[in-house]
Amino acid sequence: MERKLEESLKNWKERATRHPLILRGARQVGKTYLVREFARKCFKHFIEVNFEEDASFVKFFESKNPNVICELLNSRFSVPVKDGETLLFLDELQAAEPYVFESLRYFYEKRPGLHVIAAGSLLEFMLSAATQNPDKAFPMPVGRIEYMYLAPLDFDEFLLAAGKTGLVNFIGRYSVGDDMPEALHKELSLWLRRYLVVGGMPAAVKAYIESGLDDAQREQDAILSTYHDDFPKYGRRANAELLQKVFLSVPSQLGRKLIYSHIDPGVKSNDLSKAFSRLELARIVAKVCHTSQRRDLRAVRRAASTLFRQGIRNASGVLLDARGEKFFS
Repeated sequence: MERKLEESLKNWKERATRHPLILRGARQVGKTYLVREFARKCFKHFIEVNFEEDASFVKFFESKNPNVICELLNSRFSVPVKDGETLLFLDELQAAEPYVFESLRYFYEKRPGLHVIAAGSLLEFMLSAATQNPDKAFPMPVGRIEYMYLAPLDFDEFLLAAGKTGLVNFIGRYSVGDDMPEALHKELSLWLRRYLVVGGMPAAVKAYIESGLDDAQREQDAILSTYHDDFPKYGRRANAELLQKVFLSVPSQLGRKLIYSHIDPGVKSNDLSKAFSRLELARIVAKVCHTSQRRDLRAVRRAASTLFRQGIRNASGVLLDARGEKFFS
């Protein structure tokens, strides 16, 4: 799948003022796939360290010396670690000790020629825990790292994945006020409806293109289960049951003012607000605020698109019938 962020990664690679990069985004949006494809196209060598799959890699970073770390990685993977030629990818960074995150500053200071990308779906919770618990505090590498954010596929990326390059080119040329042939309008409307049902999560999109809607919905259900399984990881004080209650209520409140009493009148609004904030930290939902002036409908569309792209609303059984057949005709 083509992702627009890949172009930003290529620009990052060539910049003289490059910093170690943190790639952020919700689970299942395609961070690992994007980095692997980027490495395949742009680097001679690639080392991927996944701290969730093998926690023993954490020991490699105890010295905080990039040269020592690179020697250990070379010994473990038998892959050259060369500045400008090797991409080092630290995946699921939230599963590592905080000093691994801190070590990124030393790569910037002592090994700036090496390209380093780190990723993690729940990094925000690790950083939040460090600020709230003095025993877990560590120096943030301020000014020595940079961030990029990967969202689910947008409509253009969805069309590209489906092989509809011509439609994407047409959208790129189109300006408001231009005439749109009826045949193209009909085709674009059909694919937009499909996008709203399937969503933008890569696994669901791939399943839809290769096998159809039923398999796409199975992927959506699997993604929902993954999110639910993550709730206990949202911090020591997280209430998994309350998080799930808030999470499942969001689709029905899209485009409306968020009223916590509508979620559960028996739970304090403050507790529901905290649960919602944790879902925001995980980048699963986005709260859109408006001023006391006339409500901006663009904000409503933004809120809706956030969940539509992830396929959450459809998977939660809110959008039309279970198969979405009325939406596809």
